[in-house]
Amino acid sequence: MVRNLLIFSGFMAFIAMALPDYLNRNPAPAGGHEQVLVANERAGAPPVPSSQGGGRDAYLQQDARGHFSGTFTINGRPVEGMIDTGASLIALPESVARRIGFSPATLNFNHPVSTANGQTMSARITLDRVEIGPVRAFGVQAVVIRDEALSSPLIGMSFLSKISGYSVSSGRMKLSS
Repeated sequence: MVRNLLIFSGFMAFIAMALPDYLNRNPAPAGGHEQVLVANERAGAPPVPSSQGGGRDAYLQQDARGHFSGTFTINGRPVEGMIDTGASLIALPESVARRIGFSPATLNFNHPVSTANGQTMSARITLDRVEIGPVRAFGVQAVVIRDEALSSPLIGMSFLSKISGYSVSSGRMKLSS
């Protein structure tokens, strides 16, 4: 357990250090108005829209651990999730998948996946809609992983590759629609 926690912590530290450089070399296209999402002062609090009205961009503030988290709307339901550019797909714990409308009877856990905690089985699903602020993606591929193997949702590349772009600068992640 401690070994897995150390491996996961090391992986997340690497991502936190490498991601800003990578994203600065691959900026999102400029243009349009912005809607800013600002993290609350409390650790882990969801971002809230600023008063800068209806643009097509959303911003997430980097937290004290170096992560970018926010309240996403998945299939019409609010879900707290963390951006994970190292994840090919969105990964949802089974309890979250149930909450957003996936019946346990329809989940077929027959797809092996590698996580920071090792190998586990997952169920592949397609999410109708994933949103954060004005940024939306439709028909997003995801996996459901048993709660024992995944404690919180990870918003992976299956979402990020469907939006116009994303970038990180000065501790803020910009998501563009």
